[in-house]
Amino acid sequence: MAVAKAGMTGDPIRYLLAAASAGLGAFASGIQAIRQPLDSVTVEHAVERLEKAAVRGADVRAAELARAPNRRTLLTYGGAFAVGLLVAGGGFVWGRASAITAVHQTEQQLALAFRDGPSAAATWANLMRSNNAGLALASCTGAAVKTVEGRRACNVPLWLDPPNPAAPSAKQ
Repeated sequence: MAVAKAGMTGDPIRYLLAAASAGLGAFASGIQAIRQPLDSVTVEHAVERLEKAAVRGADVRAAELARAPNRRTLLTYGGAFAVGLLVAGGGFVWGRASAITAVHQTEQQLALAFRDGPSAAATWANLMRSNNAGLALASCTGAAVKTVEGRRACNVPLWLDPPNPAAPSAKQ
C-alpha cells in the first residue's frame, strides 16, 4: 500500500519497502495496544496463565534433573567401586601369597624336624600331642633361661604320654 502511494510499483526494492512498512505498522499498533490500560480480569487471567506455565516448567525441569544422573556423581561412584575392587583384589592376592609362604615355611620346618626318619617323626608327633607348647614355654623367663654355646636354653617339662581322658563322673 505504501509502495503504491509512493508510486514505486516498478521499483526493484518495492518488496523490501513493503516489508519494512508492514513491520513499522505492526510496531505502531503494538505500541498502541500496550498503552491501553488492562482491566483486572485480564491481569488475573494473565497472572494465572504465567503461574501455571511456571509450575509446568518447574515440574518438567525437576523431572529432567531427577532422571539425568549427574556425570560427576557417576564418576565418583565408578571410581570408588574401582578402588574397592582393586583393594579387594590386592588383599586377596596378598593374603594368598602370605598363606602360601606360611605353608611352605611350615613344610620346611617339619621336614627339618623329621630329618632323622619315620621313628623320629612319630616321637615328635607324640610329644606335640602330649604337650601344650605355649604353656610349657611360658615358664621360660628370667633366670630359667640359660645361654649355652651362644644359644638360649630352658628346662621345660615334657609329657611323654597324652593326657588321660576325663574320668567318668559319679553323677549320672
